[in-house]
Amino acid sequence: MNLITLAQARQHVKSDGDDDDMLTIYVNAAEAACMRFISRKIYKDLAALDAALSDLPDILGDAWADHDAAMATSNLLTDPRQRTFAQENAAAALAQAKVEHQTVINGIIATDDIIGAVLIATGHFYRNRDQGDLPDAVKNILYPHRWIGPL
Repeated sequence: MNLITLAQARQHVKSDGDDDDMLTIYVNAAEAACMRFISRKIYKDLAALDAALSDLPDILGDAWADHDAAMATSNLLTDPRQRTFAQENAAAALAQAKVEHQTVINGIIATDDIIGAVLIATGHFYRNRDQGDLPDAVKNILYPHRWIGPL
């Protein structure tokens, strides 16, 4: 939980604090759902975004190194099905790292409307525990922030 505090969430849902463990789960779920909807990482401030951007070369470099090592290991396998499976797994892991890289590069700093959307989503998850979809109000708030470019 980094965009809103537990105290803010507690105030928003009018909780007396006896269910903080569950509320923390709903806050984390709301933040994750909002980030998935806009296909971007949301950072609390510029310092957090800068820190994430500074880690990117290492993360992507490590992903490429892992990919190359996995491909080299797969070439030693004699069973063609095992080799193909290992190569597909290596490619999938690299693709996931590239998507993660892109979501960080296109990261956004949390503005009041984004914080409000996370609070609304938290309240929705808290009150409607059997419904995991984001409410339309949250989608409408977040829609202008969506990344729809190529990954």
